[in-house]
Amino acid sequence: SSPVFDFFELDNKLYCTAFGGLYYSIDVGKNWNRVSNSGIPTFDNNHITSTIVQNGIIYGIYNASVWKSANKGKTWKNILPAVFWAFAINNNEIMAIIDNGKEQLRFSKDTGNTWVDISSSMPYQFNNFGDEIIYNKDRYFLLNKFIGKLYYSEDKGQTWIENNLKNKINKIMISDNQLFASNDNEIYLTN
Repeated sequence: SSPVFDFFELDNKLYCTAFGGLYYSIDVGKNWNRVSNSGIPTFDNNHITSTIVQNGIIYGIYNASVWKSANKGKTWKNILPAVFWAFAINNNEIMAIIDNGKEQLRFSKDTGNTWVDISSSMPYQFNNFGDEIIYNKDRYFLLNKFIGKLYYSEDKGQTWIENNLKNKINKIMISDNQLFASNDNEIYLTN
C-alpha cells in the first residue's frame, strides 16, 4: 500500500497518483494496475502530487515543476522546468506562477510548448507563495492569499480587475462550473 496524492478520470478509467507511480482501475477502484512509464521521469521512488486533465492530456506536478503526458501516463514531457506555485488550464492554454530566480506569471497557448512572460500585467507585487489561479467561464482568477484579494482577467492575463468582495479571501475553488471564494467566516459564490 502507498499514500495516494490525487485522483482523476480519463477514458472511463479511474486513475490515482501514488508514491511509486501512476495507477488505473477499470472496476471503480477494486483493483489497480500500474501504468508502465518509459523515459524520464520514472516514478519508482517518487510521485506526481497533483493533476489536471484537459482534452485527454494529463498535466502533473513532479519535483515542483509541470509535466504533461498525452498518452495516459506512459511518457512525460517537462513543460515548465522552473519551480511553480500555481497553474490553471483552459483547453490548450496554461497560465502559471513560477519562480525562475524571481516570481513570474507565464502564459502558454499551445499546451506548454512555448511560454510568454506576462508578469508586467500583475495587479500586485509577488510577495509570498500563497497565490492561486483558476479558470472559469472565460475568465482567469488570481488570488493572493497574503493580501486577501481576488482578481480576474478576461483577456488571458493582459489586464486584471479587482473583484469587489468586502472581506479578505483566502481560498478559491470550482465546483459545478461555479467559482467559490471563502475566508475564515464567509463563502461567496459567483452567479
